[in-house]
Amino acid sequence: MFIIIEVIIYLNGKRRGILKFHEKIKLLRSEKGLTQEELSKRLRVSNRSYISWEKGESIPRDLRVYLELTKVFSVSLDYLLLGISNDDDIEKAIQAKESVTKGLDAVSDLYFVFKANNLSMKERLFLEEKVEKMYLNIKLINYKFEKEGEF
Repeated sequence: MFIIIEVIIYLNGKRRGILKFHEKIKLLRSEKGLTQEELSKRLRVSNRSYISWEKGESIPRDLRVYLELTKVFSVSLDYLLLGISNDDDIEKAIQAKESVTKGLDAVSDLYFVFKANNLSMKERLFLEEKVEKMYLNIKLINYKFEKEGEF
């Protein structure tokens, strides 16, 4: 089971929803008024490579490109890759990931106990209820993070 945490992006004070890397660079490029060709020249990459990044077909393989993108767009690397722009946001993202990871570990442990042992019906129902509550809590954390940008 995988839970992906994505960060809500705010640009120019407006909520833009959840953006993936390729969507973010396209939006930032257009807000800077640059063409794909102009930006690819500035990054010293082929226009074809840059277009494939914007389409989400591939990603830059060179750290230099990410660093240059941060300069061109005047954003931090954290913001460019994760959508977070200050230490508080970084700490919140780390805490959310740790919380979700702990929840998943607990669900996984309970599931293993449930499957590996001969449990009475009462014990099974108890464990099923606990696993369901943990799963719903994890979903709630993700929902709050995605929709409200907070935990």
